Amino acid sequence: MYSQGVTYGHKTLMGNWAEDAEAEEQQQAEFLARKARGELLVDKVGANLARALKPVKLSYDAGSFWRYGHVAMVRSIYTGGYLCVDDTEQVAGVEKAFTVTTSLASVDPAARNTFVVEPYDGKKQRREQGDKVMFGDLIKLRVNPELRDKAAFVFSTRQTPIVAAKYNEQHQLVCAAESKGYETAWRIDHADVAKRFAMRGQQGVRVGDKVVLTHALTSECLGSDRTPYINDFGEEFEVTGHSYTTKGKKAALQKELSGQVFSADVGFKAEFEQNHWTVVLSTVDNGTGNDEDEDAKHDAAAAAQRSGMTLRTMPEVQALLSRMRAQLSRRGPVGIRDIGRKFRIMDDDGSAKLDVDEFFKGLRDQGLRQLNNDDLTLLRAAFDTNDDGEIDYEEFLSAIRGRMPPAREEYVNKAFALLDANKNGVLQIDDIQQRYNAAGHPLVLAGKKTEEQVLSEFLNNFEAGSGAGIGDGKVTKKEFKEYYEAVSACVDRDDYFALMMENAWKGFK
Repeated sequence: MYSQGVTYGHKTLMGNWAEDAEAEEQQQAEFLARKARGELLVDKVGANLARALKPVKLSYDAGSFWRYGHVAMVRSIYTGGYLCVDDTEQVAGVEKAFTVTTSLASVDPAARNTFVVEPYDGKKQRREQGDKVMFGDLIKLRVNPELRDKAAFVFSTRQTPIVAAKYNEQHQLVCAAESKGYETAWRIDHADVAKRFAMRGQQGVRVGDKVVLTHALTSECLGSDRTPYINDFGEEFEVTGHSYTTKGKKAALQKELSGQVFSADVGFKAEFEQNHWTVVLSTVDNGTGNDEDEDAKHDAAAAAQRSGMTLRTMPEVQALLSRMRAQLSRRGPVGIRDIGRKFRIMDDDGSAKLDVDEFFKGLRDQGLRQLNNDDLTLLRAAFDTNDDGEIDYEEFLSAIRGRMPPAREEYVNKAFALLDANKNGVLQIDDIQQRYNAAGHPLVLAGKKTEEQVLSEFLNNFEAGSGAGIGDGKVTKKEFKEYYEAVSACVDRDDYFALMMENAWKGFK
């Protein structure tokens, strides 16, 4: 019982206050102890990131040849990203295996995005450390020992209901696994099928060569499309074992139509850019090189020129363009379109050139305010080729749009042919109005815009200047393709691009 009217001051301690206080003190002590041992999740993630992003040196070769034992980066032509390993994310279905992606963020040589090339069977192929990697060789890509002490290699195996790519489930899984079996062997070939067989065993792989890596066990190619893959490093792109090809008779007909020469000796299953890769080595002698070959008499610039590489295609420039493209693409195709309009408005004399200050101002006005001085210096070096203080903005726009994959370009050509009723290579407004399916546009279906508004906005995409309407009332094939290059840069997957084209144009199948 208690006495009525008894009150307690605010400092009075009641109940199990001592137990609660002791529990709180114990939890705090355990937290501090775990923090001191580095066992907190945030500490683990931070430590893993620091380990994975530890800078490493790329190997150097004065002749730009890829050699066994070299530390190199492998870049996807299609995504622009570099092959990467996340050894904190394990893969189900394969013992001691970790995820592999391509990344636009990890562009500096680091433990997670560099690999050591080894021969699959050195004795059989008669390949030793320091020998050139030859077209046709069976190679293994070893994860950099700076990331994992125990040897792990880029690995793939046959697709099953249990073992498959995470997002593209019909594709083979590609991962990094602690295995030395045949699942880690990849045949390296030239991307041009017309040259492929003649080059096997005859020529070494150089920086700048476009190559295809075919899995020895399954014959599927290493590939990366723009399927997003989210991990501790941000948004990257999935890597799978899948050959992106147009097969059989259809491919032969496409070659005939485009005027390409082919014969029965040349296979028609040419892989698309999702399967194309290139090797990146150091461009300066950092003490890791091989100077024994006769080709090593030339400096790095001459070697890069021989292999077809220019400053504009160097990894640093490509990575910067990819970041800019991603930022502009957040606004959809209008992001890249509007920057072109801005440049043309500023171009008073119609020379397709702007001085450096005007060019950089135009970039910032269009929302690219995060560019630093190093970025601007790199852009000037890449696009002010005459060093006269002027930048050819049309070349820059072409680079920022990027090249459409062949499969998408085929859809665009097909759409243009559908609209070009008189086959003169120029579209009239009536041609577009009759075929453009504004009724199927998402904003029309949602009731946010009328068909007329959507059609008018679509036609304005081809306006070169700042005024209303469509300028001369005509759309050339070049203008049509440039528009869809900007669209393509904003669409991650080929099947989505195909569906968009089919929905946009009446009669398109």
